[in-house]
Amino acid sequence: NNRAVIRNNVITGNLWGITAINGFEIDLGTEDDWGRNEIHDNGNGGVVYDLYNNSACDIMAVGNDWGTTVEQEIEDHIVHQFDDPNLGLVIYVPFVGSESLDETSTISFDLMPNPVANGYFTITLEKDLLSEMVVYNLNGQVVVSQIIDNQVNTIDIKSLKSGIYFVKVRNAEGNFTRKILVQ
Repeated sequence: NNRAVIRNNVITGNLWGITAINGFEIDLGTEDDWGRNEIHDNGNGGVVYDLYNNSACDIMAVGNDWGTTVEQEIEDHIVHQFDDPNLGLVIYVPFVGSESLDETSTISFDLMPNPVANGYFTITLEKDLLSEMVVYNLNGQVVVSQIIDNQVNTIDIKSLKSGIYFVKVRNAEGNFTRKILVQ
């Protein structure tokens, strides 16, 4: 029943970085309150382990500096549900990079309704801009993908089973990810 709120720390050059075990709630940063932790170059035997989620609980880790701005490199240094379906998910996007990216370089959008009950949701962007919209399941598999180019876009997800998904919108101004619940 404990909750750890971790902000503005430097966790680099250590063995394993951060390891989460058992039942817990770890808050390394949220969309509304970025973590601004520096978490990189932690390893064991030449393998980088910046964050190891060794439990079934999800971890919010938004707005941290992972030592790179390449999302796949960050993913490669985090052990979680994408590596083992029995582990909890680590939500780390958006992130700050070694080149000092900040929230202004990341787009935002509204997603309604959430939870989704009728098989459709609407994405409202700040402005009309050609964007890629991708829905991922908890295993990191793309289940819906389409190009959107209007400020208001209706997305059909009638084919999806009930559960938790992630919606990522990416365009020339950046990217942003939101969690949705499909009922």
